[in-house]
Amino acid sequence: MITTASPGQASRLDSAAPDSELTSAMQSINSKINRKLESIQCRQEKFTQEQNPARSPDQDLINELRQEIRKLERANEILRNVATYFSQTRSLYGLK
Repeated sequence: MITTASPGQASRLDSAAPDSELTSAMQSINSKINRKLESIQCRQEKFTQEQNPARSPDQDLINELRQEIRKLERANEILRNVATYFSQTRSLYGLK
């Protein structure tokens, strides 16, 4: 039987409780605490992974290639604008 001691003193088990009951109670409590702890750790791990997902080498390569595509598209647009400009200036001076 569990009794509550006065404030400042820890709770204690009555010596009348058999050891098997005590062991069984402690195992039950321990398993519940461990399950909750595992659940909390699992949730924390999942949250951490969501906040800072691991980047694979493939993902890094894909991101680099996307940046390269953007640069090439900008360069291509500049070249088109330059070609348009020169074609207009040539026609102003009567050049073919």
